[in-house]
Amino acid sequence: MYFIVGGLKPQRGGAMKHLKEELSLKVYPGMGILCPRTGIVDSLDMTNIIRGFTGRRVYAIGENHRTICYLYNGDVYVTPWTRIAIATLKDSGYRKENFFVPFDSGELPQYDVENWQNLCQFAEETYRYDFINDCERWSNEHGIKRLSHSILRKCFEIPEDGMMVRHATFDERISPVLHQAKPDPMMSNYLGRFSCYRGLVVFVYRDGKTYVAKGYGLIRRLKRAGYKDTGIFVPFSDGSLPVNAKLREKWLSLPSF
Repeated sequence: MYFIVGGLKPQRGGAMKHLKEELSLKVYPGMGILCPRTGIVDSLDMTNIIRGFTGRRVYAIGENHRTICYLYNGDVYVTPWTRIAIATLKDSGYRKENFFVPFDSGELPQYDVENWQNLCQFAEETYRYDFINDCERWSNEHGIKRLSHSILRKCFEIPEDGMMVRHATFDERISPVLHQAKPDPMMSNYLGRFSCYRGLVVFVYRDGKTYVAKGYGLIRRLKRAGYKDTGIFVPFSDGSLPVNAKLREKWLSLPSF
């Protein structure tokens, strides 16, 4: 079993070996743990892991669902939560247990911060990859078709991490309808849906991205592609505009359908 995520490809070897060597960090008793919020360094206590589970194929998921801890040949490893990691552990005969999981609350390994942050960045990439795959699979199953590139070029994509918009008397942040960096239980409620107000149309595309367009001429194209009308807030319909100059210029320059 091999994994290719966002163009990243594991080295040769079994999936478990790849998980251990490329996607995990080895931890040990007394390891320095840094709390970024306070700057306090503490020592890692692994007593309950070592005493209770040595020699067993077990893993645990942190309460915040950010980190996985597992044992491998008597050593203890942590890896950011990903579907890759869970699938590899299960396929390798590991059983889920409950025990302490280091770094699940945002702590960092004192002397290996960069390596851990790189692993977390890779995990974020897999979340986006999984999200898009999930959205497109659902869309295929429910008849949500693709729109042409010429149509999408006339639409404004709400940035994945959101953006600030300016109203007459205040600024606020708006975000895509669906969050691309984590599982969204509301996915099926919004994929392939659109809404219109004051001459603008917002829709959630088959890959989960949120677009806004000018002109109701887009609506028949959306309906023809399987999109359904629903109640979604329509950005910019209240006269607000992006604070960022490039995004504002892009929105203002878009033609109407």
